[in-house]
Amino acid sequence: MKIKNFTLPILCTMLFLIPATLVGQVTIGSGTAPRKGALLDLKDSDSHANPQVTANKGFAMPRVKLTDMDNLYPMFTGDESDYATQKMSHVGLIVYNISGESIPRCAPIPDGLYSWDGEKWRSIWSPDEPVSIALGTKRYYDLPSGHDARGAINMQSFDVTWSPAGLLTYTEKAITGASLQEGGVLFSNVNRTASPLKASPAIFSMIPDAMTISNPDSPWQSRETALTFTIKDECGETATETITLNQTNYALKVNNQFSSSQSIYTTAGNVKLPVEGNVAWTTVKTDPSNILSSTSPTVGSTQGSDRKDGTTVNSNFQYTVAAGNKYQTADITFKDT
Repeated sequence: MKIKNFTLPILCTMLFLIPATLVGQVTIGSGTAPRKGALLDLKDSDSHANPQVTANKGFAMPRVKLTDMDNLYPMFTGDESDYATQKMSHVGLIVYNISGESIPRCAPIPDGLYSWDGEKWRSIWSPDEPVSIALGTKRYYDLPSGHDARGAINMQSFDVTWSPAGLLTYTEKAITGASLQEGGVLFSNVNRTASPLKASPAIFSMIPDAMTISNPDSPWQSRETALTFTIKDECGETATETITLNQTNYALKVNNQFSSSQSIYTTAGNVKLPVEGNVAWTTVKTDPSNILSSTSPTVGSTQGSDRKDGTTVNSNFQYTVAAGNKYQTADITFKDT
């Protein structure tokens, strides 16, 4: 009799447990049925005002402190005999990392959700926007000198964007060289956007001061400045971008003169004109009477080069005048390319 009385409760308990192990879908939080495609459905009600809302609370993931992105710690020590097997069998394991740092996003392993992929932990939320600066399409600006054929100095501007939000600062550094003027490009205080720039996007504007030509016989002067923009986030990560500002006074001296018009009277024969400048140049010939039998270099070819460092290129232009009648004329125009 004792055996029968002892066996019956065990059998009854087993009968009650068996159906529970056969249930394929589960709802936690309410007695309503789970969604058809869900193995586990967390909800507290199906009677919310918005039928898409099923709960007023969230799912709190396990909080752990990850110490190694390449190992399944702290779940295992790595010394287990079946550790390699465990790494693969835990693919899809999800945890919320708690770093304990005062600025969680700046921790070596930032706080957040991570999933184990069999080889390493991977963040499963969008990363923070990278620290970056964009300064338009140009990194080198040719600024007028205020004295050459480019005329008046006008405002130059470019767009600046940066992230994260914060103050964007910039510093100026004069670029010096053997032929560059000391001090870099000069600006009056009101002639450029002040540092720092406060909100992205912004427009950086500048008007350089006109250059001072100290020697009219040698007007080939250049100034150069580097502007370096810097943004730093709260974790100390820094982004920098640099643009170069060059201000050069371009001039072409022909036959030892800077005048825009010259008259040369000559008889038949060869004539050599010295040419000095810091700009690439070419020639155009107007010769209705064909009195110029040859030129060197060839009319229309490009000579010299743009120099932005205060130096010049010296060369010669030669032409041969054929015999002809008096007062026949030809024009040769020298111009930058």
